[in-house]
Amino acid sequence: MKTKTLLGLVGAATVIALGLFFLNGSHREFTTSTPEAYTAYQQGHSELRAFHYAAAESLLTLSCELDPEFAMAHAVLAAVLYRQDKRDSGSEARELAVELAEQIPDDVERAKTQLFLSQFDDSEAVQDSLLTFLEATEPENLLVLEVKAHLLFRERDPQADEIYRRILEIDPNFASAYNMLGYAAAARGDYEQAVEYLRKYAFVAPDLANPHDSLGEVLTMIGRYDEAANEFRTALKIQPDFHYSLINLGEVYLMQGRIAKGRAILEKVCANMEGTGFANAVLSMLMRTYFGHGMFDEGRDIIRRLAEEYGDEGEGIHLRALLLAMDGDFDAARKKFEQFITEASAKASSENEKRNVEFYKNQFAAIISSIEGDYAESARRWELAADRFKEIAPHETWWLRNRLGEALLLAGQVEKAREQATLTLAYNPNEILSLMLLARSDMALGRTQEARAALDRLLMLLEVADDGIPVKLEAQVLDKELASRVAAERQ
Repeated sequence: MKTKTLLGLVGAATVIALGLFFLNGSHREFTTSTPEAYTAYQQGHSELRAFHYAAAESLLTLSCELDPEFAMAHAVLAAVLYRQDKRDSGSEARELAVELAEQIPDDVERAKTQLFLSQFDDSEAVQDSLLTFLEATEPENLLVLEVKAHLLFRERDPQADEIYRRILEIDPNFASAYNMLGYAAAARGDYEQAVEYLRKYAFVAPDLANPHDSLGEVLTMIGRYDEAANEFRTALKIQPDFHYSLINLGEVYLMQGRIAKGRAILEKVCANMEGTGFANAVLSMLMRTYFGHGMFDEGRDIIRRLAEEYGDEGEGIHLRALLLAMDGDFDAARKKFEQFITEASAKASSENEKRNVEFYKNQFAAIISSIEGDYAESARRWELAADRFKEIAPHETWWLRNRLGEALLLAGQVEKAREQATLTLAYNPNEILSLMLLARSDMALGRTQEARAALDRLLMLLEVADDGIPVKLEAQVLDKELASRVAAERQ
């Protein structure tokens, strides 16, 4: 599953404990007035862990109907609804769960429920207080451990790994811990370790689609596209409605230059999830692909669609500013962009949000400078934008490195352009746009043999790509130029 989607849409849905729950006795974790409500809750919880959202929603809704005061059932129902991007109903379920949690008489049970709920609001002070209390009372509780690990994971804190491993010591079959260890390893750039963890995840949970989806994601990051596609297909055989794998399979095709096939899959997802955050995320992926490949008309069409989706506020203003810039109306574009930045700055409360504002400023300036032909300034601005992502994993920066490298190459800073390509190719030797950047850079530097090696690899990879896409046409032209240069050198 996409880590960004997972964290951005719900967060708390990954913190579901797999320990035992009891209806009766002094050691019960969550209380309810009827055994039937608890049974439905447990079954719904299990379906959520298996990413069977429709079944989970149905069972948890039943649990809440059987016992309208069952706080944890409402909390987990909220997680299921958020996972499906049903934000309004998810918020209603969360708000009711918050009210019910406050009425739980048992201090420990109340704290656990509130800890689960606190992640919806990113309330660090509340989370810290609840964790301090629960770690003192039940330090080995799986729910407490997983919530803490998840919070550390979001901050890219390596201590998260230690806690996930502790969870596995307590319960070796706690499958989702392997999933998160895999993502944590990928976030560090340790992709082989990530693959190892996710293969263990698939072994422990052979009947779930998500292990194959997660493994396919990491294989995509390192350019093992055919293997990745097979994992996504396996996930879809297990769970045909697992839209994460459909999205990821479409992305694999885009990465290979099979744009038409990738778009067909992604457009199908958009049609099925129209008006949701998932659909907009898919459109953003298509937009990035088109501009990365120099398919500007197609990219503009996606921007227009997204602008309509977002409306006349927030990201919609930003996208309209980009459209104005592409049309050459720079004064209007800058004015519209300032409106966006003013609103974004006013809403930015955390340091992370403030850094995002600075990133948007530099990205917009880089795009404007490139359109105006000032490639040195564009490169300078892309470098400043890249500073925002110094501490994130390599696979999250390849698109930015390609944009920076292109600007550097056009500005005559060829060695620095080449460096951007090699940084991506060091972990993904099959990233076709980076290979093109490398080949062009080596050609400009007069490194004929190096250019030949990069181009040969690129041409091999492009055999499956769509005919007529710019990178394939450019590779064919470059191939002829290089052959002529080699022939001239031999004379």
